[in-house]
Amino acid sequence: MATLSLRLMTIFNIPKVKFNISREFYQLRRYTSTLFIPGSQASKTFAFVSPNLDFDNYFTDIAQLQRELDHRGINVDALELKNSWEFYKNIKNNQKTVENRREEIAFEIKKLKKTTPDENERKEMEQALKIQGTVLKRDLKIIKEALWELEETVIPRLLKLPNRVDDKTPNEPVIMRSIKTKHEPTEINRKNHIDIGKSLGLIEYENPLNYYLCNDAALFEIGISSWIGKLLADNDMIRVCGTDFGRSLLVEATNIDHEDPSETFLLDNNENITKETCSKLHLMGGASIISFLAMHTKQLINPKCFPICYYTIGRQYLPPINSSQSQMGLFGVSQATVVHCMALVSNINSHHHKYQFEKMINAALEIYDKLDVHYRVVLRPIHDLNNSESLRVSFELWSSSCQNYIEVGHLSMYDNYLSKRLMIAYQTSTGRDYPAIISGTLLSIPKLLGCLLEEDVEKFNIPSCIHAEIPVDRT
Repeated sequence: MATLSLRLMTIFNIPKVKFNISREFYQLRRYTSTLFIPGSQASKTFAFVSPNLDFDNYFTDIAQLQRELDHRGINVDALELKNSWEFYKNIKNNQKTVENRREEIAFEIKKLKKTTPDENERKEMEQALKIQGTVLKRDLKIIKEALWELEETVIPRLLKLPNRVDDKTPNEPVIMRSIKTKHEPTEINRKNHIDIGKSLGLIEYENPLNYYLCNDAALFEIGISSWIGKLLADNDMIRVCGTDFGRSLLVEATNIDHEDPSETFLLDNNENITKETCSKLHLMGGASIISFLAMHTKQLINPKCFPICYYTIGRQYLPPINSSQSQMGLFGVSQATVVHCMALVSNINSHHHKYQFEKMINAALEIYDKLDVHYRVVLRPIHDLNNSESLRVSFELWSSSCQNYIEVGHLSMYDNYLSKRLMIAYQTSTGRDYPAIISGTLLSIPKLLGCLLEEDVEKFNIPSCIHAEIPVDRT
């Protein structure tokens, strides 16, 4: 059979595009947040969204909040930040009070012409009101300047706060389910999946940015993508195709540092960098939560449409990881074909939220059960959560070479943390509310392939459920 290869470096060969942050960018940077534009920058920078700044409920239980921050490893004084929020609210309320009083004075001046017939008396009263108006105008300017300064210092700190942790999230990992037993080859037969793949003619690997799947490995990727697509469609999920690129405000909304080159690929010179430019372009991949959020940002959704459940099978891009051995090879590649899903549910406190999460978990379990491999389902502890997650369930396979479990997929609850930040709302009888979001990468094909290869050093055993979806006759 002729060698079949999937080139995974195409996007990186585009000329004159660099995926890093230059020193000049930091020197020109003149903003504190891409998600929230303070009043002082309103005339220079377009504010695409206005995050819902409602932190009153967030600071209800300071002791519990401080414990959550400590467990996440975030060095923040919750009480000090609450006091800053209260001070900001007081200044904001003072601004409204002064603005309301100015409106009252303007109304009283107009009213004088009708209620005060004596011209001299009217002029005296009008002059007194105008003096009050002048004083209030000066006070309002001072308040606005103080408010703008707080918006540049306090609000960005508040927006960096993580999501509140779900009650079910433990302090230590909890194994919820373990299927079959792990395959443990002898010490002599224990090899890394890259070495196995090369010996079988399945993988050409140079580094995390440059690798190829060949022959049966390439067919496996095509076959499992088709098979999972049919399975998820049978579970009432809608297939979509999202954008590969996302703006900085979307990245910051998920509480990822959009300026950190180890977090996302940043297109450094795709556009002119100016002092006012704050929203850059990031390569995330169509199979990422950023891509899904882009579809609904600043959108009012008809509540009759809930629950909305999407999935996509496509590319996911992450910068190279230089950490432990478990991240080597296919376990740490920068471009991967993955299955990603997202659901929006109207009310985080209703049974629909829990039901939809369990339904998506069951869809993932159906995939792993039919693959007929050893895997386990783990409820991740607080310190393993991303800042935007409130709960995370991982699907793990055993790697004999790493002597460790590899997270091949996951599903997370975000509650209404993301929807509040990106103005994803729906109409209610009393106003507007924000839907809960459930999202995750159900399966990473390179990671799955790596674990499967390590089960047999002499042969790549493609799961039987995928055979019918492979596009060529392998007999």
